[in-house]
Amino acid sequence: MNEVKLSRSHPDVKEMLKRCYPEYRGRRITLVERDSYQMSNYWSEGSRSYVVAYDLATLKVTQPHTATSNPFEGVAHTTIEIPFGVALVEHRYIGDYQAIRVIVNGDTFTRMVTEVTSS
Repeated sequence: MNEVKLSRSHPDVKEMLKRCYPEYRGRRITLVERDSYQMSNYWSEGSRSYVVAYDLATLKVTQPHTATSNPFEGVAHTTIEIPFGVALVEHRYIGDYQAIRVIVNGDTFTRMVTEVTSS
């Protein structure tokens, strides 16, 4: 799994944050390479992750089904494959710590590292 820190000031990162989590003011933003993602869109032992799908071509944000926030529903533990050109943007809360993780598949990661870290 590869990880790269992203700059909040990069125009593409700024736009993604504005569309996905406009209330986020922090600077902890990481690009992560993964082929799949396991949902955990609920509170568990003092931590919580909110995740949305972000289409990098259309800039469209898609919210997960509301059942994913109930840990007693099977869909809340689903593992999904991450398609090319889509980022799963995760806002993580762990106690007072907050961060954004941008999770993409390997092909998208390679393209994004070139584009987002070059300026």
